[in-house]
Amino acid sequence: MRNIVIVMLLSCTLSLYCFDLSINKSITVPEGEHRAGGCTSVNGSITLEGDSHIAGTCRTVNGAIHVGSDCKLRNLQTVNGSIKVEKNTYVSHDIESVNGSVRGWGIKVRGDISTVNGRVRLENSQVMRDITTHNGHIDLSESVVEDDIIIKDNNAGDDSRHQVEITLDNNSVVKGNIINRDRDRKVIVILKNNSKAEGDLRDVELIEK
Repeated sequence: MRNIVIVMLLSCTLSLYCFDLSINKSITVPEGEHRAGGCTSVNGSITLEGDSHIAGTCRTVNGAIHVGSDCKLRNLQTVNGSIKVEKNTYVSHDIESVNGSVRGWGIKVRGDISTVNGRVRLENSQVMRDITTHNGHIDLSESVVEDDIIIKDNNAGDDSRHQVEITLDNNSVVKGNIINRDRDRKVIVILKNNSKAEGDLRDVELIEK
């Protein structure tokens, strides 16, 4: 139900707060371009080439988002699409994906990163608030989460819940708590190569390597 609501909300805002709208076609923002609005695509991907500055939200339904290096952005949102962000990119608000993974190399996110059915992979990155997911694994390498990692209850009402693994590698740090809110799901936290979870571990299994 939540996924349907998100899709409806995105669809309702297609003509609002964006200057680049595409249906059944992908969008490419050229290198170094600055835009006061955002980008919205339905059934198409969004590519932001290096050193792009986008003041509005970039969102897709049924498409991926690929962000080049040295960009400055507000929000990234996908439904049925992955998000990939390259080095030295700054996101001032959130990265959100439904049915898609999130991957970043050398990025800083001032807000949250959230997925419903998608993996989060970060290398040499910083997240100032939370990382949340319902069904996705989380892999951190040389990265810092300033707040919490939260596994949310997916309210499946059946036995479809798979095990979720949170891996911290290469001196990664979670400064807040790691919280499992789904009592029917097994969550494993793996600490490797001097990584640390500084807060509380709630309803998770800890493995140190």
